[in-house]
Amino acid sequence: MRLVDSPETSYAAVGALAAVGRDNAEVRQLIIDRAKPGPPKMMQPPDFPQYEYDLTMRQRGVAIDAMRYFSACPEDCIPVLIDAIDTFVEFDPDQSHGGPPARISQVLELFGARAGAAAVPLARHLEDVEGDWPRCVLNALAAMGPAAAEAILLLEAYRLSRGISGSDDENDPVAVCIRRVNSRSDDPSAPPAR
Repeated sequence: MRLVDSPETSYAAVGALAAVGRDNAEVRQLIIDRAKPGPPKMMQPPDFPQYEYDLTMRQRGVAIDAMRYFSACPEDCIPVLIDAIDTFVEFDPDQSHGGPPARISQVLELFGARAGAAAVPLARHLEDVEGDWPRCVLNALAAMGPAAAEAILLLEAYRLSRGISGSDDENDPVAVCIRRVNSRSDDPSAPPAR
């Protein structure tokens, strides 16, 4: 387990463990437990003593990423991912381009309709990112389809806040997402918001 706990090897080790052990309940529980909140552990890399990071958030982020391998077990994962929407603080700027909870949104997208319970908590985080759409959040909601119906009012409010109303433009990712959420079936003609 040293590889899983080492800051240098944990990303690869946790991902590999989850991929290979996706059907093993003990492995799944180990990864899920790592994705839950914990006390901060502030660290300073030896080569960059002026930089400080929270090892707990890094370990949580790696575990959240690894939960993508457990999409067949939504009952175990979705509650932890919902909690992470509000308790996980992103440490990697590259993971923030698709919306505030981009990392979590990308995993929820893989659960599709089975992640419907996360729709409203996720939609509460609809906000522009550096002048762009929160694409990861929209993609996750679109992947949930009709299971995200309770988030429609939040999607409409976000759309209005952007000054868009009434159009159903293919270039409007929010309209595309709303159409997908409003679809009555898994209709491929209602594409995700990408």
